[in-house]
Amino acid sequence: GFSGDFAGVNESQATLRLGQLVELGGKRQARMESAALERDLAGWEYESTRLDVLTRTTQAFVGVVGAQEAVGVHDETVQIATAVVAASEARSKAGIAPEVEVTQARVALSEAGLERERARLELDHARHFLSSLWGEPHAGFLQLLPGQRQARINVVFAGQIHPRPRPFEREAFAVRPAIGLLA
Repeated sequence: GFSGDFAGVNESQATLRLGQLVELGGKRQARMESAALERDLAGWEYESTRLDVLTRTTQAFVGVVGAQEAVGVHDETVQIATAVVAASEARSKAGIAPEVEVTQARVALSEAGLERERARLELDHARHFLSSLWGEPHAGFLQLLPGQRQARINVVFAGQIHPRPRPFEREAFAVRPAIGLLA
């Protein structure tokens, strides 16, 4: 026999039960197909999200490039307006042009300066938006180098290559997703 708490027990019996689920009626095949479909669905959802992020990031990148172009154009406009003011002042001093021409040129210069500042603010906004998509604190690295502004940029939409967009076409980028950029 046994001793201690089990004193007085002469025999013991132990039962071991083993079991296995036997699926009938095609349940196993249905479960396997369901798991495969769920795996495929998860893959499609991942790919859809990846393409969405890629599209938004590409649009944001194109927005930064467009905003940089706009700032460059407005810088040139201010330079031209400054030259016009100087020429108008010289013409007025020489008595060839009335003083109102100088005033008009100065107003045009002020307007050009305001437009340049608006373009710089839009560029700042575009850079911050892009950097937020990349998880970076700033996007200062996205500046074109001097002389590079004239580089040809092609944007690919649905398999077609379109020339570099003009400023009034920037809104199209918000509507048609950019698939890629070619330099």
